[in-house]
Order: sequence, then C-alpha cells, then structure tokens
Amino acid sequence: MKPSRLIALGLMMASMSAQANNTELDNINRDTARAYEAYIMTFIWPEKMSSEHIDYESVLSLGDIPKFTQDSEEANQNSVTLAADIEPLKQPFDDFKQRFAKNTHLLANEHWTLIFPETGATISRAFHSEVLDDGYSEFVASVDFTLGRYLESDLTYRHFLFDTFTSVVPSPSDTNEVSQDDPMPPTTKHIEPALELNLNFNNKTASTKLNYIDHPIIGTLIYFEPLELEDAIERISMQQLMDNPPDEGSANLTE
Repeated sequence: MKPSRLIALGLMMASMSAQANNTELDNINRDTARAYEAYIMTFIWPEKMSSEHIDYESVLSLGDIPKFTQDSEEANQNSVTLAADIEPLKQPFDDFKQRFAKNTHLLANEHWTLIFPETGATISRAFHSEVLDDGYSEFVASVDFTLGRYLESDLTYRHFLFDTFTSVVPSPSDTNEVSQDDPMPPTTKHIEPALELNLNFNNKTASTKLNYIDHPIIGTLIYFEPLELEDAIERISMQQLMDNPPDEGSANLTE
C-alpha cells in the first residue's frame, strides 16, 4: 500500500464516527459513478493583445457583491494543498504558465475532485481571485459541471474594476479646537467595485483534452483528468478530514 494511502487510512480511522455519517460517499453506485479531477485556470489578457473594446456596466449596488475574509481564504488554500498531497497530480497548465505567465494576470487556478453518481448528474463549484482590501475580490465565478456524452462546464463570471477613496479616522480630538501644530488626522484607504463585467460560457469536451475559451479580456483553460473511483473517494475523504480534523487523542492513531 502506498505511504500516502496509509496516512489517509490512519486519518480515516481517527475520525471513524464522522465518516460513518458520510452517506454520500458510502452510497456511491460503482457501476454508474465516474470520477474526474477538473482543472480551471482564468487569466486577464493585457490590453495590447486585444483590439476589441469591451464595455463594463456600472455597479448600482454593493449588496449582491460577495465579500470574503482573509482567514477563510487562507484556511481554504491550506485545506486544498493538504488534500492534493495524497497523490501527485498532473499540472495540465504548466506549459501555458511558462509561455504566457509574464504577459498575463492570473485570476484563479483551481482544481476539484468530482464524482458524478450517474450520467446527467451536475456538480457545482464556486471560486474567486485573491481577496483584496475591504474583503472584495477582483473576480468571482461559479461553474456547473455536468456529465453527459461529454463533460460540460457552464461558467458564470463577474469581473470588477474598482474605485479607491480615503476616509478620515475619527479621533477624540475631532471635537476640540485643532491648532496648526497638530499632525494631520489619520486616513484609511478603501476600495469598492465601480464597474462590472458579466460573462457566461458553456464548454463541452472529452477528458484529457486541453480546452481554451477565448475572450478579449478573460481567457479560460479547462482540463479533465479521469480518476479511478477509489482514488477519487480517497481524495474527497482526505479533504473532508482536513476541513474537520480529528482531536489530538484520535490523531495519535496515525503514528
């Protein structure tokens, strides 16, 4: 048995009670289920590489624009990294990154382990670019993966352009008379989405085929790698354990 699988087995034993409630994985029909590792990379092309002008719409309300916390972002990245260590994964976009990384602005580089219980099933995932100041992200996206004759990806993108402004930090001395010798009051810089571009793409492909979705501003690469069902279950189980780690007493079982 591979060392990585021994680690995963130990962790699963450590949280056996939690796994007992995981009926989604336990009840997979191995005759109909199919598993894949799905990869999506999105990036911004430089302006000089496109002659087409794209109009953004004004943001009328900030109410429906999601905000994120840096703590949750870091936890998500660490969880994905640890789960990915179970088995070496192919990196289908390495060649692209080497050739174009210096000329493009990377928005997101994501991958997920997907188990479709049967043909026609749909799995949804959400992702976004790095969290900026004030909790906003430049790029927010979602994708619906559907298993049919081909692997279908229905992508919804929101890309934002920002305004910046500063505000004065209130202080107790604000109510008192300020002399010319007093220092300037402290200010805080803020950013808010001002313009928005909404895009939707639908892509159908076979696995192990690198697909490029062209757009004058946002480029997208999509790739699916077939997985053995047991390997996919292992990856997802490991991810769940990273999201809900066992207590210290149980963790000693892995040693």
